[in-house]
Amino acid sequence: MRFWIPLLLPFLLVSMVTALSAEVLPGPVPARVLRVIDGDSLKVEARLWPGLRMTVTLRLAGIDAPEQRQPEGQAARDFLVDLLATSDGNIALYALRHGKYAGRIVGQARLPDGRDLGCLLLAAGHARPYPHR
Repeated sequence: MRFWIPLLLPFLLVSMVTALSAEVLPGPVPARVLRVIDGDSLKVEARLWPGLRMTVTLRLAGIDAPEQRQPEGQAARDFLVDLLATSDGNIALYALRHGKYAGRIVGQARLPDGRDLGCLLLAAGHARPYPHR
C-alpha cells in the first residue's frame, strides 16, 4: 500500500490545482480602479473583507480590446478611463476566476449603475467578443 502513495501524489496535486483554477467567485466584490492598463485590463484594489484589501490585475472577461501599441489601442483605453471617471473609479467585480497568467484574474466589472464595462466597450466598437477569456 505504501508503494502506491508516492505514485498517487502527483495526480492528487494536479487535481487540486485544476480544481482551484476552476473556482469562480460569483461576486459582487467591491473594488476601486487604481489604473487602466489598456482597453481590457485594470489594476484594481478589491475589498474582500473589512480591513482586507487586495491589489490585482483584472482582465475583462469575454472581450478583446486592442493593445496600446496597436491602432485604436489608445482610444479603447481612453474610453475606459472616461467611463470610470463617472464613478470615481468604483466598480463591482463578478464571476471572478484565475487567469492564465500568474497573479491575474478574469471577470466582469460593473459601474455602480449596473452597466457592464465589457458590454460598453463592445457597444462602442472598442473591443471584439472573445469567448475564451
